[in-house]
Amino acid sequence: MYWILSAAPACGQQLPLRYYGQAEGLKNLSVNALAQDRFGYLWAGTENGLFRFDGDRFRQVEIDAAADGAAQVNALLSDKDGRIWAGTDSGLYVRENGRFTEVRLDPRHALSTINTDKNLSFLPDGTLLVISNDKLYDVRARHGGWTASAHFSDDRIRATPDLAFAHSVLATRDGTIWLATRKSNRNVLFRIRRDEVEKFGARAGLPNDYWSGLIEGPRGELWVRSINKLTYLAPGASRFVDRTGNLAVSRQLPSYTPLALDREGRLLGSGVEGLFRGTGAPWTVFGPAEGLDTDGGINALLVDRDGDLWIGFAGRGLAHWRGYRLLSNWTRQQGLPSSDIWSMLRSGDGSMLIGTGGGIARFDPSRRRFQPIAVDSKELNGQWSALAEDADGNLWAGTFSAYLMRRDRKTGVTATVTRLSTILRIVFDKLGRMWVATTDGLYLLADPLHQRVPERYRKMEDIIGTAHASFTGVCRTADGRLWFLSDAGLAVLDGDKWTAVAMHATGKRKPDEMTCEPDELWLTDRDGSTIWRTGALSGQASGLALKPVPDVPPGLHGRTLQSILVDSRGWLWLGTDAGVWAWNGKRWRFLEQESGLVWNDLNQFAIYEDSRDASIWLGTSNGVSHIEHPANLFDRNRLPVRLESVGIGAKSLPPVPGMTLPWTGSALNFTLASPSFTDRAALHYRYRLQGLEDDWTVTDNPALRYSALPPGDYVLQAFAENSALQIDSDLLTLPFRVTPPWWRSAWFYALSAVLAVAAARAAFRWRLRVVLRRQRELDQLVRTRTAELEASREEHRLRAMKDGLTQAWNRGAMAERITQQLAHIDKSGETFIVILLDLDHFKRINDTYGHLAGDVVLKEVVRRLQAGLRPDDAVGRYGGEEFIVLLPNLDAERGQPRIDALHRSIAAAPVQVPDGPAIPVTSSFGVAVARPGRQQTPESLLHDADVALYRAKTNGRNRVEYARDEGPPEPSS
Repeated sequence: MYWILSAAPACGQQLPLRYYGQAEGLKNLSVNALAQDRFGYLWAGTENGLFRFDGDRFRQVEIDAAADGAAQVNALLSDKDGRIWAGTDSGLYVRENGRFTEVRLDPRHALSTINTDKNLSFLPDGTLLVISNDKLYDVRARHGGWTASAHFSDDRIRATPDLAFAHSVLATRDGTIWLATRKSNRNVLFRIRRDEVEKFGARAGLPNDYWSGLIEGPRGELWVRSINKLTYLAPGASRFVDRTGNLAVSRQLPSYTPLALDREGRLLGSGVEGLFRGTGAPWTVFGPAEGLDTDGGINALLVDRDGDLWIGFAGRGLAHWRGYRLLSNWTRQQGLPSSDIWSMLRSGDGSMLIGTGGGIARFDPSRRRFQPIAVDSKELNGQWSALAEDADGNLWAGTFSAYLMRRDRKTGVTATVTRLSTILRIVFDKLGRMWVATTDGLYLLADPLHQRVPERYRKMEDIIGTAHASFTGVCRTADGRLWFLSDAGLAVLDGDKWTAVAMHATGKRKPDEMTCEPDELWLTDRDGSTIWRTGALSGQASGLALKPVPDVPPGLHGRTLQSILVDSRGWLWLGTDAGVWAWNGKRWRFLEQESGLVWNDLNQFAIYEDSRDASIWLGTSNGVSHIEHPANLFDRNRLPVRLESVGIGAKSLPPVPGMTLPWTGSALNFTLASPSFTDRAALHYRYRLQGLEDDWTVTDNPALRYSALPPGDYVLQAFAENSALQIDSDLLTLPFRVTPPWWRSAWFYALSAVLAVAAARAAFRWRLRVVLRRQRELDQLVRTRTAELEASREEHRLRAMKDGLTQAWNRGAMAERITQQLAHIDKSGETFIVILLDLDHFKRINDTYGHLAGDVVLKEVVRRLQAGLRPDDAVGRYGGEEFIVLLPNLDAERGQPRIDALHRSIAAAPVQVPDGPAIPVTSSFGVAVARPGRQQTPESLLHDADVALYRAKTNGRNRVEYARDEGPPEPSS
């Protein structure tokens, strides 16, 4: 290399660690063991108790209610069914159904564990291997509980006595058991396969050392760790290889030598100088220079299900390495001349160059540090805003202080070329010319290999109207064209041809930043509220139709946009004053310090895609972050969400679907949990209580409170979502019922009803006799009055239907009787007779003897007729001296004798007028017969009878005439 390097401290990077201690609920700071259960909760075993972390706070979990004080937890494991196993100094415990129970060897012997790394391990069949009091035991499920038994028989122990002094155990994926033993000063590692015991010692490359750390690698390799040595057994090999390498030797004997594997298969472990990582020597070591202070030692390591690393310390609590799989960070502490990062470039020789606010640096991959590059003048150590290399590999750089510099590839000498305006970008076109974009115009260096000083490109005045525009965006499309965005407009350079390009449909907002895809431009305004795409450039000849990108995250609005980049994957990157947004075409992802980013405030034009591996470099005002594997950004599980408890006042209940809760005046409390730890600050909950509300409520608080819910059926619905990760959880539902208070319960209503009935019955009984007596009196009065009313009503009815003089039926009553008879014969098939009669020369009687004598005659005629009638027959006054006689169930033949008798009865004797003469009376009869099926009416019958009556009068009176076709048959001769 030709760079002149200055001295630098030890290797490493700035770790984005978040520490947890007593302020977060972790009451004891000596963390011995870590585990994560299938629900996502993090468990921390300490020297004084067990703690569970849900992402918000650590809460102590009771292991043994009968014990005095909290136990020392030395080992933790989570099984596939979600159980947590805890090895303590007093015994072995398993958590099932929300509580811990002890697993004992027998009633008198507990399975206590000591403080070593590996005293619990699962065989593939689910058997738990436990080291207790130097012996190896098997714990299996049996009859709904757990039983423990010695793994080795007495004969096996007698044959191999070292097996009785176990201190570390590991079961591998194929069922092999590795057991480290220590008897006096003799340390031996055993491999147990199919009841065969194989010993590994110095002849197998494993020196006599206290081997306490055991772990199986992703390919079946075995790593074995002591405090001073790290050895490796390849798959299928029979001899261990020393891989200690650059790990320092310890002068003390700690109890723990934890090992872990990250998602990339790299080994992690604790060392004297801090945390080491890698796949072999030389190991990358992270210590105080990287922000990791391990004084006291590291007792536990855990890679969680999202790939982040958790570190348990002896006396310093717990640390979360945020963004472990995503980001690596460097600041001034890791060799940069300044933490203010402005430009990045992958040099032609493979070096990674970083331009900072205090000079330039080169990355040393072997030490994972940056080395400042010495320059010849203080003025060259300003803010290096732009970096580019020409065809010969010479470096050109610009600063915000307007200096243009050139560093010769052969001599390594950096020289100031000239001073222009503030330099923003340096770019080479496909003809090899160099263009320098500044805040006061565009400069051209036509032959960078032989010329040094660029000149202002005054032709821009003819292209965009000014030669002094401020150029904020410069990028290249796949066809080699250069695009220049300035405050005066957009222009494109294709070879020697310049073209001003119109931008349509931008609205009131003006593009301020730009990046290129192979055949498309992306533009955005300064505050990031609008992002535009041009679509395919090849199809737009007369200008660019800018189309806003839909679904821009709300978090972008109001932020100052500093950088924009579309990488070779087609992913969009946006750097703001509050973090970085990435879009993979389907989802957004937000990165900030909570995600592991070195700093939230990104600098202008400081997003760079590494030409070597398509990784992304991010420059901030407090360091540089490197995303080595951008695909990991969107490799996320759905968020977990659980309902931890339901509380009524101070009482806490386990949530059970369909549960019934009593009504109280106290508040009903629900406690949610989402055990996820990445970008925790962006997590919030949405919830609603169906039966009470329809709208969703958004909150950051997992504690939900409802005051004095009325009785009824409800369904709590809730889910978690993370605005930075752009993911959410499944919907959580809890149906439940709130029963009414006792004074509104069914039994109370029933009791009240019974009491009311009893009271009513008692009142009824003493009132009954009075009521009955009064009822009898009233009944008698009613009967009497009813009879009187009935009699009166009948009397009035009869009066209304009788003729007042003769007391015969009146004309209306007779018409009603005829109507009834007509209805009857239609059903019965019978016949009846209607007689209309008239007293002959009645007017002479009135004229000769007077009207009073006439009245006597009328009454006597009625009496004589009624005397000859049957019970069902009727006689009525038709009007004046005319009468109607109704004879049911007779026809002309059968009725002739009765008709003749009635006719004779009227003239049988003169009518004696009181105190007056005897007056002779005769009459004329007109007879009509009603027959079924003739559709006759009272009017038609009376008409037929009247016609016959008229004929009787015409034929000489005092005779009987029948209606046509109704006369009696002629007597036979």
